[in-house]
Amino acid sequence: MTIRLGLILLLAMVSVSSTSLVIRSVATVPALVLAFWRMLTASGMLWSYSVIRPAGTLSSANKKRIIFAGIFLGCHFACFFLGVRNTSIANATLLGCMAPIFTVFIS
Repeated sequence: MTIRLGLILLLAMVSVSSTSLVIRSVATVPALVLAFWRMLTASGMLWSYSVIRPAGTLSSANKKRIIFAGIFLGCHFACFFLGVRNTSIANATLLGCMAPIFTVFIS
């Protein structure tokens, strides 16, 4: 593993693991507002990366899938942020990490 990849993975791990603490520290901001700004910030970063390094065009079917997935990701963040506000950080993180297991049981 290169040093660059290691630093990227470390940054990703710190970003994901500190989300609950950030949510708890800005208790006056509604959870839906936090989810909106998180999605908007991520969208801006991904858009700027796609402008710098274009990789082709998307078909209309893929655009619809991406929009659909983005809506569900926004709903996930809103529910997770509400969970952090209403229960302990450990419980909300545990339930959020168990999403793949819930998906297996539902399917």
